[in-house]
Amino acid sequence: MNKLEKFIYSKKYLPSILYFGSLGIVIFDIYCNEFTDFEFVPPILEIPLLFWFFFITYLAGKNLKKNK
Repeated sequence: MNKLEKFIYSKKYLPSILYFGSLGIVIFDIYCNEFTDFEFVPPILEIPLLFWFFFITYLAGKNLKKNK
């Protein structure tokens, strides 16, 4: 995981793009599942996407705690 964290933090805008991008996909997927008949994310990718979002959130919290 250390290599992945270093790669993510090596680019200036990559952490925010990954966080808000995955947040947008999760929110849009929930909207599509509840209010429309359209399925945006295939069922096989829903769980990995959710874990990816939690991982990026964990990294953001870890980075925020480190910077304080």
